[in-house]
Amino acid sequence: MASENFTVTWAEDPKSVGKRKAGGQYTAVSRQVTGSSNYVTWYTFEPNQSVTTNWQEEFFAYQSSTEIDSGVTITGFNSASVDLGNWYQFSDNTNSWTQMSAPPMGQVQAPSDSIGLYYNVPSGVDKSTTFGLQCKVEGSQEATAICADTIFSNQPVLYTPLTTLYASMGKTYKTNTVIASIGNWDTLRFAGTTANVSFNDGQSRWLLTSPAAYMMASESYSVTWAEDSKSVGKRKQAGQYTAVSRQVTGSSNYVTWYTFEPNQSVTTNWQEEFFCLSVEHGN
Repeated sequence: MASENFTVTWAEDPKSVGKRKAGGQYTAVSRQVTGSSNYVTWYTFEPNQSVTTNWQEEFFAYQSSTEIDSGVTITGFNSASVDLGNWYQFSDNTNSWTQMSAPPMGQVQAPSDSIGLYYNVPSGVDKSTTFGLQCKVEGSQEATAICADTIFSNQPVLYTPLTTLYASMGKTYKTNTVIASIGNWDTLRFAGTTANVSFNDGQSRWLLTSPAAYMMASESYSVTWAEDSKSVGKRKQAGQYTAVSRQVTGSSNYVTWYTFEPNQSVTTNWQEEFFCLSVEHGN
């Protein structure tokens, strides 16, 4: 199946380009991969008035003996081409990747937008290695890492690469380097296959300039919660209810978003429309 082509154009004014070049700075780019615990610098580029990066969603699974730590550059890739919607295992005996005919025990079939990896180690052997995915940017000599995780004997991991990019202007992170914290990087979340980004020199940050429609249009979501009648009665009698939270990358705390009483069927709907919150702390 043909993979989609993605294009991002990065724009920077001449004054900023000169200043950043004189300071030896460059832009490092990472991307979000659901299922991974670590962000990695995917590619970098030097200051320029216009830089266009292209890639296809074609991925490679890799194994490396590099131990993960903040600021460490991953090397010694043992890679193989992989397809979305499949599981792949790395055999410790053969030191190679193969596609699995079925998911590992206890796991489900990989969704069409995800890739499952499994560390196959002989029974009784306790060891760890580094797994992750790679993706090649057009013009690069080789595919580079987009995530990295420590994986233990006979452990599975399910990755879902997203089109959310993170960018940082500086001179710290080289390609294939594990990022200490993504929280202070600029988030560029876009829909579709093309995006335009500009550097605001005054704020020293990258900003998504188009497609602007992404920032205005909000998607609608719906979740239906089902519970059998016996359970409903028991939970109601005990005064119990369901509390729901959601993940927000960059936040250190989870908060109860909404609650609902026991019922055989409850449907909750929302749109991705958000509000900023500021609360003053008392003395």
